[in-house]
Amino acid sequence: MKLGLSQASYRWVCYPHLRYDTPEYRLSERRLPYFTSVDPPADLYNPVPWLLQRVAAHDLRSLYMVAGWLRDDDGARAFGAERKAHELEFLAAASVLKIAVGSSLPRVSIDRETRIRKL
Repeated sequence: MKLGLSQASYRWVCYPHLRYDTPEYRLSERRLPYFTSVDPPADLYNPVPWLLQRVAAHDLRSLYMVAGWLRDDDGARAFGAERKAHELEFLAAASVLKIAVGSSLPRVSIDRETRIRKL
Protein backbone atom coordinates (compact mmCIF):
# COMPACT_ATOMS: atom_id res chain seq x y z
CA MET A 1 0.00 0.00 0.00
CA LYS A 2 1.20 3.49 -0.83
CA LEU A 3 0.08 6.59 0.94
CA GLY A 4 -0.61 9.44 -1.43
CA LEU A 5 -2.91 12.33 -2.15
CA SER A 6 -6.10 12.16 -4.18
CA GLN A 7 -7.72 15.15 -5.82
CA ALA A 8 -10.99 14.00 -4.25
CA SER A 9 -9.51 14.72 -0.79
CA TYR A 10 -9.85 18.38 -1.65
CA ARG A 11 -13.02 18.28 -3.77
CA TRP A 12 -14.48 21.33 -2.03
CA VAL A 13 -11.53 23.45 -3.05
CA CYS A 14 -10.29 21.68 -6.21
CA TYR A 15 -13.30 20.91 -8.39
CA PRO A 16 -14.44 24.13 -10.09
CA HIS A 17 -18.15 23.27 -9.78
CA LEU A 18 -17.77 22.55 -6.04
CA ARG A 19 -15.55 25.48 -5.05
CA TYR A 20 -17.32 26.86 -1.99
CA ASP A 21 -15.71 30.28 -2.51
CA THR A 22 -17.39 30.96 -5.88
CA PRO A 23 -20.60 32.99 -6.20
CA GLU A 24 -22.12 30.21 -8.32
CA TYR A 25 -21.74 27.70 -5.50
CA ARG A 26 -22.84 30.08 -2.78
CA LEU A 27 -25.98 31.01 -4.71
CA SER A 28 -26.84 27.37 -5.37
CA GLU A 29 -28.93 25.26 -3.05
CA ARG A 30 -25.96 23.16 -2.00
CA ARG A 31 -24.78 23.22 1.58
CA LEU A 32 -21.42 24.66 2.47
CA PRO A 33 -18.92 22.05 3.62
CA TYR A 34 -18.83 21.81 7.39
CA PHE A 35 -15.12 22.56 7.54
CA THR A 36 -13.09 24.62 5.12
CA SER A 37 -9.76 25.39 6.73
CA VAL A 38 -7.78 24.85 3.52
CA ASP A 39 -7.23 27.81 1.23
CA PRO A 40 -8.26 26.92 -2.34
CA PRO A 41 -5.92 27.06 -5.32
CA ALA A 42 -5.45 30.54 -6.78
CA ASP A 43 -6.29 29.32 -10.29
CA LEU A 44 -9.85 28.04 -10.41
CA TYR A 45 -9.25 25.86 -13.47
CA ASN A 46 -5.66 24.70 -12.90
CA PRO A 47 -5.22 23.14 -9.45
CA VAL A 48 -2.17 21.05 -10.50
CA PRO A 49 0.56 23.28 -8.97
CA TRP A 50 -1.53 23.60 -5.81
CA LEU A 51 -1.95 19.81 -5.56
CA LEU A 52 1.81 19.32 -5.98
CA GLN A 53 2.38 21.79 -3.12
CA ARG A 54 -0.07 19.83 -0.95
CA VAL A 55 1.74 16.57 -1.72
CA ALA A 56 5.05 18.16 -0.70
CA ALA A 57 3.55 19.77 2.42
CA HIS A 58 2.36 16.37 3.64
CA ASP A 59 5.58 14.59 2.62
CA LEU A 60 3.70 12.17 0.38
CA ARG A 61 5.10 10.29 -2.60
CA SER A 62 2.15 9.87 -4.97
CA LEU A 63 -0.67 11.87 -6.49
CA TYR A 64 -3.93 10.54 -7.93
CA MET A 65 -5.40 13.12 -10.24
CA VAL A 66 -7.42 13.39 -13.44
CA ALA A 67 -5.03 13.49 -16.40
CA GLY A 68 -7.22 16.07 -18.17
CA TRP A 69 -5.93 18.76 -15.81
CA LEU A 70 -2.54 18.51 -17.58
CA ARG A 71 -4.29 20.27 -20.51
CA ASP A 72 -1.76 19.83 -23.32
CA ASP A 73 1.68 18.42 -24.10
CA ASP A 74 3.47 21.43 -22.58
CA GLY A 75 1.47 21.13 -19.37
CA ALA A 76 2.12 17.39 -19.25
CA ARG A 77 5.86 17.90 -19.78
CA ALA A 78 6.06 20.54 -17.04
CA PHE A 79 4.13 18.29 -14.66
CA GLY A 80 6.34 15.32 -15.57
CA ALA A 81 9.51 17.32 -14.84
CA GLU A 82 8.12 18.50 -11.50
CA ARG A 83 7.00 14.99 -10.62
CA LYS A 84 10.40 13.50 -11.44
CA ALA A 85 12.27 16.24 -9.55
CA HIS A 86 10.33 15.35 -6.39
CA GLU A 87 10.28 11.58 -7.08
CA LEU A 88 6.48 11.46 -7.07
CA GLU A 89 4.40 8.67 -8.52
CA PHE A 90 1.50 9.83 -10.68
CA LEU A 91 -1.68 7.76 -10.76
CA ALA A 92 -3.75 9.08 -13.65
CA ALA A 93 -7.51 9.11 -13.39
CA ALA A 94 -9.49 8.89 -16.60
CA SER A 95 -13.18 9.38 -17.28
CA VAL A 96 -15.22 6.28 -17.87
CA LEU A 97 -16.35 5.88 -21.47
CA LYS A 98 -19.99 6.65 -22.06
CA ILE A 99 -22.29 3.72 -22.74
CA ALA A 100 -22.47 3.21 -26.48
CA VAL A 101 -25.64 2.46 -28.38
CA GLY A 102 -25.31 -0.51 -30.71
CA SER A 103 -21.88 -0.79 -32.28
CA SER A 104 -21.00 2.90 -32.04
CA LEU A 105 -18.25 2.55 -29.45
CA PRO A 106 -16.25 5.71 -28.85
CA ARG A 107 -12.65 5.61 -30.02
CA VAL A 108 -9.82 6.38 -27.62
CA SER A 109 -6.84 8.28 -28.92
CA ILE A 110 -3.91 5.89 -28.62
CA ASP A 111 -1.46 8.79 -28.99
CA ARG A 112 -2.95 10.62 -26.01
CA GLU A 113 -2.97 7.48 -23.86
CA THR A 114 0.66 6.81 -24.76
CA ARG A 115 1.66 10.36 -23.80
CA ILE A 116 -0.07 10.00 -20.44
CA ARG A 117 1.74 6.73 -19.70
CA LYS A 118 5.10 8.35 -20.44
CA LEU A 119 4.63 10.86 -17.62
